[in-house]
Amino acid sequence: RKEMEDALHWLSPLEFYTKHADTIQRRTEDTGKWLLENPSFKEWVNGTSSHGTLLCTGLPGAGKSVLASIVIDYLRETLKDQYVVLYAYCNVKEKEQQTAVNLVSSLLRHLATDHQTDEILKSVMTFYHEFKAKGSRPSKMEYSKILCQILTTLGRSVFIVVDALDEYLADDRDDFLAELKKLPVRLFCTTRDIPEIISLFHGHAAQLNINNQVEEIKADIKIYLDSEMKKRAPLAALKENNPGLAAEIVQEIHENAGGMFLLARLHLESVASQISTPKEVFNALKSLPKDINETYDVAILRAQAQGEKRYQLAKQILTWITYARRPLTVRELQYAISRGTTIGGATAETVDESLPPQEVMISVCVGLVNFEEESKQLRLVHYTAQEYFLERPDVLSADANAELAISCINYLFISQSIPLNDKWDPDQTYPWGWEFPEETHPFLSYAAQYWYWHTR
Repeated sequence: RKEMEDALHWLSPLEFYTKHADTIQRRTEDTGKWLLENPSFKEWVNGTSSHGTLLCTGLPGAGKSVLASIVIDYLRETLKDQYVVLYAYCNVKEKEQQTAVNLVSSLLRHLATDHQTDEILKSVMTFYHEFKAKGSRPSKMEYSKILCQILTTLGRSVFIVVDALDEYLADDRDDFLAELKKLPVRLFCTTRDIPEIISLFHGHAAQLNINNQVEEIKADIKIYLDSEMKKRAPLAALKENNPGLAAEIVQEIHENAGGMFLLARLHLESVASQISTPKEVFNALKSLPKDINETYDVAILRAQAQGEKRYQLAKQILTWITYARRPLTVRELQYAISRGTTIGGATAETVDESLPPQEVMISVCVGLVNFEEESKQLRLVHYTAQEYFLERPDVLSADANAELAISCINYLFISQSIPLNDKWDPDQTYPWGWEFPEETHPFLSYAAQYWYWHTR
């Protein structure tokens, strides 16, 4: 059993179970049902489509990732005895690890984890022992070859769902798709309406543009808004005390969302923060921006209006999430922003009492971050928020990477007495094999691995 677990970790550093769990949790009940009833989707599932690939395109913030998670759960739970379902969630923040070879190998790891038949386990262990004996790593073509060999022997239809191709580096994306096309599978992909991506599927994919599903998306956004009006205490109280005004909030946001769940959410955050008098609510509703970048502008103004201390904390959190080389957990972020910015000010004393609580960290960011329950990570509400901050560096910090580098070095200076296991292991994600004491020094791993990058 231990050897099998070692082999699975050796196959790929990537797994997407946690990401899927976090994504499906964002779904509001009863939304997305239209997709499962869509004729193009039904034909794809049933195998009656002339194409083995269904490309789901749409605006940024239209809910494509949640739709992908709905497709995954539908195939896994409703039709689990008939199909094998594999999936991957691309993420611009994880581009260093989400290479073509790692994504292809993740599919093999996923298959071996979910379907541990004697035949699959034998093939995987033989593959593992062959390359361990050579002291080398397989290429993406070698991963693809064994994956294809295993899939052809299953006797069941195989589906692969890939979310957010537009968040994937272009060169790696082309390589990854080239390998997927070799596999005997039906493929479901989501992406923004980007011509160069859509052209990669020309002639061998059906396209479902959710921008054309106007009434279905509007109905889903209405369900979402009605649900949030019941769940959020201030809005629920308003609905009970002033149902007419509550209905006006839903109607105005619904009309201004433009088919984007992201806009609906950010507008609701904005209005909810201004619930004091009916007049203020009406004024907020009449000034709702219709553009995503204008909506982020308004969110920054709301962050500034909290007061200087809360705004500076929000800027620190947003700077780290935007410029960090990988997603950070809440605990990592707490220590990252609590250690100061100068080496001279470092001390070895505990700083637990100075850590900002998770609830405060989320609150000061005025709806611009998501807390992901499974991974315990804080992420920007959408990758368009990262694009917004990167295109406008002065909003957060004109020299963000220098500030992050100093924080990393400061943390390393404080932690210099911590003993590390420095045994070299080429099969590890970080081959020098350090074992970081995450319980007592949760930010040490990131600081050690990325301080230099932030100085460049």
